[in-house]
Amino acid sequence: MTSGKIIGWLIFIISAGIAGIILGPKAYALVTRTKCSEVRKYSVNSMDVRFNMNREELLSYIGTAAQNWENAVGMDLFEYDPEGELDFNLVFDERQELSSEIGNLEGDLDSKKENLVPQIEEYERLVAVYKKKAADLNSEILFYNNQGGAPEEKFNEIITRQKELESEAQSLNDLASRLNQSTEDYNVEVGKLNSTVKNFNTTLNYKPEQGIYSEGDQRIEIYFTTDKEELVHTLMHEMGHAIGLDHTEGTSDIMFTYTSEITEPSENDLSELKRVCAENVLLDRYKRNIDYLKQMFVENKTTIAS
Repeated sequence: MTSGKIIGWLIFIISAGIAGIILGPKAYALVTRTKCSEVRKYSVNSMDVRFNMNREELLSYIGTAAQNWENAVGMDLFEYDPEGELDFNLVFDERQELSSEIGNLEGDLDSKKENLVPQIEEYERLVAVYKKKAADLNSEILFYNNQGGAPEEKFNEIITRQKELESEAQSLNDLASRLNQSTEDYNVEVGKLNSTVKNFNTTLNYKPEQGIYSEGDQRIEIYFTTDKEELVHTLMHEMGHAIGLDHTEGTSDIMFTYTSEITEPSENDLSELKRVCAENVLLDRYKRNIDYLKQMFVENKTTIAS
C-alpha cells in the first residue's frame, strides 16, 4: 500500500470526526450504535415441501424465537420484511427424511398395536370360555362314568357338546395362527423402526447441527426438526449467531453446540448477549481499520527499506 493511500485513510477518519461534530445528534446515534441497536430485517426464502410446514407457520416460529431474544435484551432485534437481507430456508436432508420415516413407522406401529391388543384380549377371553366348557364337560362325563353310563338322551347331548368344543378348538387354533402372524408382522415393524432409529442416531453423530448461519450471505438454513420447541430453539440459536453471539458451554444454553427443547435464554446466553450488545459497531470498524493501516504501514516501510 502506498503512502498516498495511507494518507487517504487518515483523511477519511479525520473527516468522519469533523462530520460528527457538524451533524450532532445524528452523528451521536451513529457513533453510539451497537450490534443490538441495528434491527435485522429477515425474510423466508425457500421451504422444502417435505417439511409439511407452510410459510405462515414458519414465520410464526421465527417470530417466537425473535421475541424470546428481544424480551431478554429489552429492544427490537428482528423485523420481518419480504425483502429482508437475512433469509431463512428449510433444507430437507437425510436427517429429516429419517425423522419422517421414524414418525411414519411409529404411527403404523401404534395403529397395529391398537388393532392387535383387542384381538389378543378377545382370544384370551374365548380360550378361558373354552377351558370352562371343557372342564364342565369332563366333569359331567366323569360323573356318568362313575354311575355306570349316561342315559341315551344325555349321552347324545354329551357327544354334541364334544363336537362343538372340537370346532371351537379349531377356530381358536386358526385365530391363534392369525394373531401369531400379526404379532410377527408387528415385530418386523419394530425391527424396522429400531434400524431406522439406529441410522438416524448414526447420522446425527456425523451431522449434529440442525441448522446453520452463514454470515457471508446472511442465510439461515434449518435442516430438520422434530417438534415446535426444538425448532424454536434451533431458530434462536442461529439467530443468536446472526446477532453476533458465540457458542457457550452450558448444556441448558440456547447457544450450546447441541440442540434441545430449551427456548428461554440462560444466564450464559444473557451474559454473551450483554457482551455483544456492548460492542460499538463504529469503534469496532475503526479499530479494524487502524490495525489494517498499521499492518500496511509496516509492510510499506519494509518495502521502501529494501
